Amino acid sequence: METRGRRVVILGSSLGGLLAARALSDRFGRVTLVERDRFPAGFEQRKGVPQGRHTHGLLSSGYRVIEEFFPGIGGELVECGALLGDAMWDSRYVIGGQLLRKASSQLCSIGVNRPLLEGQVRRRSLALPNVEAVEDCDVLGLDGDAGRIRGVRILRRADKSAEEHLDADLVVDATGRGSRMPAWLTSLGLEAPEEERVRVGVSYTTGIFPRREDQVGGDRVLIVGAAPPNRHCGVAVAFERDRWIVTLASYLGEHVPSDPAGFAASARRLPSPIIHELVRDQNPLEPLVTAKFPHSQRRRYERLARFPEGLLVFGDALCSFNPIYGQGMSVAALEAKLLRGLVQTGGSVWQRFFSGAASIIDNPWAITVGNDLRFEEVEGARTRAWQWTNAYMRRLLNAATVDATVATAFISVTHLVAPPASLFAPGIVARVLRAGSSRAATAPLVAPGAAGYVRELDAE
Repeated sequence: METRGRRVVILGSSLGGLLAARALSDRFGRVTLVERDRFPAGFEQRKGVPQGRHTHGLLSSGYRVIEEFFPGIGGELVECGALLGDAMWDSRYVIGGQLLRKASSQLCSIGVNRPLLEGQVRRRSLALPNVEAVEDCDVLGLDGDAGRIRGVRILRRADKSAEEHLDADLVVDATGRGSRMPAWLTSLGLEAPEEERVRVGVSYTTGIFPRREDQVGGDRVLIVGAAPPNRHCGVAVAFERDRWIVTLASYLGEHVPSDPAGFAASARRLPSPIIHELVRDQNPLEPLVTAKFPHSQRRRYERLARFPEGLLVFGDALCSFNPIYGQGMSVAALEAKLLRGLVQTGGSVWQRFFSGAASIIDNPWAITVGNDLRFEEVEGARTRAWQWTNAYMRRLLNAATVDATVATAFISVTHLVAPPASLFAPGIVARVLRAGSSRAATAPLVAPGAAGYVRELDAE
């Protein structure tokens, strides 16, 4: 299918929309981003991305795609203050109450705030000669019928604006978890996709704190996962201008305070004290900000029998993950890489894209939901397979406290570089079983997090 000279319209220009634009720019003569916001002049927070004030994780898989799409962007981010490092050697993970063994890996970690990352991707995208943006406007609906979409209707927010029609050979919905696509499909006489929801009732609060190089042994990322029945988790990431961005989260409706004293007190409730030690004697540099996330949701477009040609759904509009796992941006990057390959081969795209995107989503969705179901109050099917996997993962995390190979395998899965099935490879299973009779079998359920304990592990 020759697409040069044809036009694609992308609804939404957050990171997902920008990556979709880059993926399609090589095959379409004109790529138009439609955005409700006005873009900031620099790398400031913008209204349309309220979660941009919170910690974001760009996993190693996502970083690889973005660097492939925009060669040299990692260096540009570093020039602006971002910190590149090894996702294992420069990080400290307390997962399931277990402090994982450090190791040198091929997994990249980048400490960068969301406005800077999105701003650089937007700058590089809009610098492409065939990519443009229509800002400060609302999307009123689709043009077309159940067989094919031919464009969109928009309304600019300027005074006395009239409805406009943007013709398109392909429309991509990248408007996020609030996407109106299900309603648009039913208005065309088509079925809306099945929707799966996992209610987690997550509340999270974020603060910016000063950072010194000698803190926490020079580590740049601290991750403390929830360890049921403890509902609390947190992450601290070193980033631009010698600062930490620290997010504390709680499950099932428990509130994380937005005052400094309450925030520090909440950090004490984590399964490890390492983040509390970071913030307890420091005041935040900016006011603390809070957000809520009621449920993870997945819309099953791949199961639809009919769908219009000339239309796709992308990113969070397909699946919105529990944000504490930091998967959303990287999943969008992997979907963009899939889309880039599909339009190069030609033919009808929607069935192949939704099927391929579902395969991309399956693994992080299984990780997210499988972990969230460890809380008895989270509704969902706890099959025998889930129970067996959960029991095995407890043993694997025990092994990962002393075995760098097991720890690396686990972190490779969480960074979406390796599939969950790799944790059941014969070599990894053998190490897990062998560790069952070693020191790992008696590893503490709540990691002390003290500097001496970390040095002891590193010295082995």
